[in-house]
Amino acid sequence: WNIITTTNQSVLAKNAKRMLATEHYTFLMFDDNTGKGVVEEFGISGSSKSGSPSVNTQLPLLAQLPSLCDFDACVDQFDDYLFTAAGRDGNIYVVRRKVKNREITLLQPVLSLPNGEKCIRVSCCISVDDLHITAVSQQGNVYHGIFGRQNNFGNIQAATGHAGSFTDISCADIDGVLHVVGTTTDGRILHTFRRKDGSWQKFFGDIETKTGEAGHFVSVSISAREE
Repeated sequence: WNIITTTNQSVLAKNAKRMLATEHYTFLMFDDNTGKGVVEEFGISGSSKSGSPSVNTQLPLLAQLPSLCDFDACVDQFDDYLFTAAGRDGNIYVVRRKVKNREITLLQPVLSLPNGEKCIRVSCCISVDDLHITAVSQQGNVYHGIFGRQNNFGNIQAATGHAGSFTDISCADIDGVLHVVGTTTDGRILHTFRRKDGSWQKFFGDIETKTGEAGHFVSVSISAREE
């Protein structure tokens, strides 16, 4: 199983990482073998020092979704959960789960990458009240789009210059600036950012040039927290 964890106050990045929740956990899980997903949640009792679950429910993630190969999640300005999933059919799906009534809805349109490329990795975050999506294709290209406003994806390396063939990607917002970190087939971990005006830093910077050699990277996840 792969797991992503969110709360109504913050969001954790993907692949079975955990965080302390002050009120409420929501898990999106999918089986690597079948690609089928479920949403499971539980609340933490305010009087419970042990942190034991007080409420537990499990909901299907929508029967109309195909088998999944990757996913991410974030919380929007209305405190609703947004799950972004890469289907094994190569398309990108966005699912909203409302906090108040737990309604789960597949949002339209279903997204696809340019030139018939299939999405294999996906990441999302809220930046300036928009849902930003970054994706890796089977060809190793990296893309960015804004759901509902800029549904056509642009190749990030068209703005930054070619940096290699990517294997994974993650994004996070800091004060309206979209930060993007990815790993490449040769094991590097690279970073760039998109400014509020929509312009990109002109290159992907190799993080290990600042930190020193740390090994061969195969996947990545980042998050940001408002102070």
